[in-house]
Amino acid sequence: MLLVNALYFKGAWEDKFYEPATNKQDFYVSENRKVQVEMMRLTEDKSYYEDQEVQVLELGYLESQVSMMIILPKVKNGLQNVLQGMDGRKLSRLEN
Repeated sequence: MLLVNALYFKGAWEDKFYEPATNKQDFYVSENRKVQVEMMRLTEDKSYYEDQEVQVLELGYLESQVSMMIILPKVKNGLQNVLQGMDGRKLSRLEN
């Protein structure tokens, strides 16, 4: 397991995103600032976890044991609080 907040990895998704469903939506870069970005959509059964703080989605790569885990805080700008409370036990729970 590798924990990073930014990484470049060129790989093909296990399930491709449906390009015509991509559209511009708001993305908050800070509490008061948002930008319009292209948001991809996918309707598939995926590993998903949710609790009071976060929503977690795991996306696999084609023909690989590598996957990407996306951790989305439920509170806007709540990433710092989620990361401060993160330890190996909690990360393992999110992964399973």
